[in-house]
Amino acid sequence: MDDKIVNVKEGGGEDESKQSEKIMRETEVGKPKNNRFEPGSIHNSEVFSFWKEDLKASPWVLELLQKGYKLPFISLPGHYEERNNASARAEPAVVSKLVKEMIDLKIVKLLDEKPHCVSPLGLVKKLNEDGSIKYRLVFDASRCVNLHLEEKHVTLAHLEKALEMTKRDDFQSIFDLQSCYYHVKIFEDHQKYLGASCKLEGQKRYFVY
Repeated sequence: MDDKIVNVKEGGGEDESKQSEKIMRETEVGKPKNNRFEPGSIHNSEVFSFWKEDLKASPWVLELLQKGYKLPFISLPGHYEERNNASARAEPAVVSKLVKEMIDLKIVKLLDEKPHCVSPLGLVKKLNEDGSIKYRLVFDASRCVNLHLEEKHVTLAHLEKALEMTKRDDFQSIFDLQSCYYHVKIFEDHQKYLGASCKLEGQKRYFVY
């Protein structure tokens, strides 16, 4: 993770391009103390007061930190199971390896019985510059679970909007967040809808996120 913190100083009299350049000037003030990825660490009770008192997080965020993310259902899906996509079935050893890593990190948990919904897994290959292949496991909820969720359109903020919100002596940070989706826990009652399966030690096993 490459973290930098920027202290923003207000420009005076420069044209917009020079002022923008000055605002975005980066001053590295420290390296992260811990690069180890810890899923769900933002939910630790000892940092809750920081979110509430210092960051002034909204009620929605505070509830998420305490109970986990609730899927925005408009209706509840029925029992569902579909086999993994062709990309995952073609590389069972890779899928097994990736799922084991997720189990070790406590991103997913194994179940002794089939969950309410079992969505297919997919596998995406990416060729690195050195010729090696990087694999990414995909949870495909498109054919069942997603159809029961509220559809929300999101517009990402652009750089000019960030500059409009910047005030004198503000601090800015830039960072590369590893495995960002896995930082937030899922509300316990909704985990049964995020089920999947694969072969582990020769047996079909079910797990949920």
